[in-house]
Amino acid sequence: MSAEAAVPHGSENVCGGPGAGDPFIPEAILGYRILGLAPRSGGEGDLFIAQGRDNQQFAVKIYRRTAGESIGTARVLAELSKDRLLVPLERGEWHGHLVEVTPYLADGSLAELIKKGPLPSSEVRRLLIQITEALEQLHRAGIQHRDLKPTNILIRRSEPLEIVLADFGSAAVTSETVLTGGRGTLFYSAPESLTGIYSQASDYWSLGIILLEALTGNLMPAIWRSDRSLPYRIIQGKVPIPESVPKRWYSLLKGLLERDHYRRWRAAEIRSWLDRQKGDDLPPASRKPRPILISVLIAGLVLGGIGGVRLAMIAERESRPAVVQRAEPDRQVNGQVSPSTVIRRQQTTITAAHIRAWMVNSITVAAWLLAVGCILIGIAHVLGGVPHGSGAILLGLLIGLVAYYLPQFLG
Repeated sequence: MSAEAAVPHGSENVCGGPGAGDPFIPEAILGYRILGLAPRSGGEGDLFIAQGRDNQQFAVKIYRRTAGESIGTARVLAELSKDRLLVPLERGEWHGHLVEVTPYLADGSLAELIKKGPLPSSEVRRLLIQITEALEQLHRAGIQHRDLKPTNILIRRSEPLEIVLADFGSAAVTSETVLTGGRGTLFYSAPESLTGIYSQASDYWSLGIILLEALTGNLMPAIWRSDRSLPYRIIQGKVPIPESVPKRWYSLLKGLLERDHYRRWRAAEIRSWLDRQKGDDLPPASRKPRPILISVLIAGLVLGGIGGVRLAMIAERESRPAVVQRAEPDRQVNGQVSPSTVIRRQQTTITAAHIRAWMVNSITVAAWLLAVGCILIGIAHVLGGVPHGSGAILLGLLIGLVAYYLPQFLG
């Protein structure tokens, strides 16, 4: 286990020697003409900018000692898609040291971008999606990266931001939780990795730290370099989230920085969180209206109005009691028949038809209340970013449609 900031890059150079100020730059390595030392070198080796036979630029990395991914890991990596992974184009040996050749990306690493300040939420969202895609690809192939950090995330394109994962020197082919020696960089290591336990969830802890850096514009090595209690705090899973971080990121960061690696968020939880956050990263002036939601709300209001009017008419008509009219015979007054005088009496009776009408009305009212409840709950879920909100709205509209035709069907 090594802390990135504790590695003196110039103290032991492969091409120079112990204590060499400027390493000796060879003319060529593996047939690539060396142009100079790259500004980005890691603790595991020296990185050079080289030119190939086709005049394209490449990055040639010479590992120190026996670093570098294993042959098995290299074979699996070679079969994966290169969309999100910077896989070595060529591997070889130079003066007893492992050499890897990759395309040279002039835009540098994510670490250099974070040093310029906090990234906009839209950029962090793109970063999250792309790193998650890369980790999914690695984990499906049974590879754990084990050293995910900003210096190992290279920028393929700045506008829009497009990144690739690089440096698989600590990677291992295993899809299970394993007990092994500590490797990687301390500032990005998961709590369990400090005890020698690694799993795919360990890579997602590193992702959580990287997102925290991107949102704050502060690299963890610069913040925690003087913190002697850092290993203890990492083991305890106590990573503070600054108040400057937007609130909507809290649940994601807490899920990724969960101490228990069995409960820690992975790709599935990240995608669910992204689905709930759609549109939240856009500024208010550029947010697009939700035409489907607006249409559904208007349709619900119209349908509710029509249903309410129809229900009132049905209730008024069907609830009238039956009227029985009886005509009495003409009466004789003083021996004479009075002129067509008819006295009518009304008698109210309750029949089975009334009971049926009341039952239909009761069921219809209950259906309308249920429909309105589903629509309101769906609206609240959609506005709050909770899944299945649109499904609840559609269910409410369907129940309202049934309630509309229910009196005719049972009538």
